[in-house]
Amino acid sequence: MRSAHLRNIFFTKLVLIFAIIAAGHCGIYAGDPVWLEIQGENDNVAFAVTSLSAEHGINNLGVKVVNKSPDLRVVALNLQNRPGYWYGGYGTQFCIVLPETQSKELIIPVSTEYFKLTEQGTSFLSVYEAKSEALSRWQILESRNQLYYGQYFPDWRFCNTICDIEYTDTLFSGRYNAKELFPDLWSPYTVFNRYSSERLEVYIHKESIANDSVDIIIKRRELALDTLSALLDVHVPHKLRLVFYPDSHTKTFDTGHTGMGYAFGRNVIEIYNENEKLADYHEIAHIIIRLIGNPPIMLNEGFAVYADELLGADAIAPFGYNDMSIDQAARKLIHEESLIPFDQLISFVEIGSPDSRPEVSYVQSASFTKYLIENFGFETFRKLLENLQNSDQEEIVVKNREMLQSLTGLSLGEHKEEWFKAVTRQAD
Repeated sequence: MRSAHLRNIFFTKLVLIFAIIAAGHCGIYAGDPVWLEIQGENDNVAFAVTSLSAEHGINNLGVKVVNKSPDLRVVALNLQNRPGYWYGGYGTQFCIVLPETQSKELIIPVSTEYFKLTEQGTSFLSVYEAKSEALSRWQILESRNQLYYGQYFPDWRFCNTICDIEYTDTLFSGRYNAKELFPDLWSPYTVFNRYSSERLEVYIHKESIANDSVDIIIKRRELALDTLSALLDVHVPHKLRLVFYPDSHTKTFDTGHTGMGYAFGRNVIEIYNENEKLADYHEIAHIIIRLIGNPPIMLNEGFAVYADELLGADAIAPFGYNDMSIDQAARKLIHEESLIPFDQLISFVEIGSPDSRPEVSYVQSASFTKYLIENFGFETFRKLLENLQNSDQEEIVVKNREMLQSLTGLSLGEHKEEWFKAVTRQAD
């Protein structure tokens, strides 16, 4: 069997004409032609892109596939997209079943909304011959995925969102800027309002009530930025981007993240509605910490919750402790004998999943962080953030405990005892 990679010299150049899509996604485009080689073959099958058009937010990718063999063959087209802005990557697999010696001309729908095809995005297009034995489980996959993604791939069969079909040969593989490959692109301004201040770039989904409080949000977030960067002696070199979604479903669909909020790079992503909203300072604290280091999650999340309380927010209300301070909630956990052993907590690499017992780990981490800062100061705490690493590997955990003792003069066990005394003493 000959790989398409070895037969590129036989490729016929396909003329694909791209241009500006008129308002309303009319699907008519004009402009200078762009020459792309998007075809390939082996001894069994051949594949080629024959057309591109767009209509109503759907890019129509026209393809022709040919089965040159006397047996049933399967061609799998993988489309992966790495959007710009704050979005994660999206990928889908389209599988084409070819009876013996038959050919098919198909339109593959590529949704602008689903893939978030932007000018900053990168698209990866790969075409393979796949093993026909995979057909035995496609019926289940087809039923499940059409239920969730049918609106983005109308009337398409065998649409798998996980690209796990086993391949026998690569027919084609290419990487493109999204605007090279698709006529219709997506802009965040179709669903987000954009606001800006000297240090913040704010995107608020048009269905989020955060639009009604944007001035207050910006004021509080800038206060958090000023206060926390001063306390930890950190310079923030760029504008932060804040993004607010109206609900969990919309946020998870766009980002893949399932919690109420998260921070990465210069981005803070949150849910904001009447019943769900994070304290104004929590995710800003994570941004500040990541400019220092990647400490154990107990210190990272602990400081973020502590910062909420320090700046006047109801820090632990989201974890079921309404009208309680961090230490009041910690005393409750001590009384109930619900604490997580500190030897275990220092090895956590995430807090939020059910296994991490977030109703305990957030409070315990925050109270312990507060104890460290009040007894050893922000300068020492910053050194802990710089020198300890977030890891569950035994050798790293051992080094973390050694560094904690080196910087503070007390072992983790001794800190536990001193923290316990400090928290319970406050009740006297």
